[in-house]
Amino acid sequence: MVELGRVIRLWCESSSHRIVLIISGDQSHTHPWSSQLSTAYQPHPSCFTIFPQSGTEHSKPFDHAINDWITGKRSNSNGKLFCLDPKLLIDEAGKHEEIAFSCGYTGSLTMQGIMENESIQNLIMDPSDPIISSANWLLTDFMYCHPSYYGMMAALYVKNQITDVV
Repeated sequence: MVELGRVIRLWCESSSHRIVLIISGDQSHTHPWSSQLSTAYQPHPSCFTIFPQSGTEHSKPFDHAINDWITGKRSNSNGKLFCLDPKLLIDEAGKHEEIAFSCGYTGSLTMQGIMENESIQNLIMDPSDPIISSANWLLTDFMYCHPSYYGMMAALYVKNQITDVV
């Protein structure tokens, strides 16, 4: 999936069109769930034999690793620019994914290939920071919650159009 992301990136770079890429933000589907929620917000009854109503110990670490990966929260950078860290995504989140049941994980792997080695400025951490001209992308919006048994994330990256004038 990372390699597919690299191919998509090459295709996007060769295009003269504006491109919007939307990737599923579904996270772990094994958070605790409540029988008091509407049926629409509960897992399919077949899941009851796979994971308990109390959830699994894999849901929180999986979602935290993905959230830190997408926002650069645990980046080794100076806090201004970061790159998507494949170790967080593949090594840390990946070890929980099989039991966390995230249908958005393959999209995250694809995004890793698309955004590989791209510098990102997180404007969520300090929106008043001036935009750094060397940032390839700007993280302008981020939200995460798990309203029932599954986690959902939304992040918006915008291509930085500022360039240094020499």
